Amino acid sequence: MPDAPHGEAVSEVVKYDIPVLIFTNNNDEDMKKTMLESGVVEYALKNNRTNFNYLLRLIKRLDVNRNKKVLLIGEDTKYFEKLIEYFELFQFNILYAPTLSRTRDFKRKQ
Repeated sequence: MPDAPHGEAVSEVVKYDIPVLIFTNNNDEDMKKTMLESGVVEYALKNNRTNFNYLLRLIKRLDVNRNKKVLLIGEDTKYFEKLIEYFELFQFNILYAPTLSRTRDFKRKQ
């Protein structure tokens, strides 16, 4: 954004769980890394039509993902916290259980 060249608006949008896709001319790898680490779904360059079409497909995919559930099972909570964060970034609905036997609780609730 011309009035926020360093991504100043990103943190405001991300805190409301709105997926952020950046389409920019800024090819700075440090900026890209910073934006992705701050919760941006994708950081794409405006350098060709392929990237534009990719973002259009990604927007459609994020919308479809909102209706998808993903069941994650595993005891490594630190690993799964990161995995859950990643899946949620792409708008999936996450169900997590530390063990297979605990997944039965999901069936009773639904």
